[in-house]
Amino acid sequence: LELFQAADSSGEGELSLSELELALDEPQFSACVSAMGLGREECVELFNALDQDSDGQVAAEVLIQAMTHLKENPRSLDVAVIKNTCHKIKQQVDQLRQELEVTSHPPS
Repeated sequence: LELFQAADSSGEGELSLSELELALDEPQFSACVSAMGLGREECVELFNALDQDSDGQVAAEVLIQAMTHLKENPRSLDVAVIKNTCHKIKQQVDQLRQELEVTSHPPS
């Protein structure tokens, strides 16, 4: 947890993708992630899968829990990526539906 807290330059308990990528360049952080069986690409995919609201931030504790889970069940990253993609597609469809309703029923 200390490595993740050190990577959190804002001190808000969340990491941005750029903070994660900078941390992955640090030998100690990189060694920790490698010990979990993850590489840089998997960490970035995991970050993107966990960032469901697309705000570019993921809580450090959530990221650590997910990495630990992945160590135990590597295929779960694929599932997380698919679920996140479906969630984002649903959000886009909902937004388009709302826009279509407004356009097809203009105020009188």
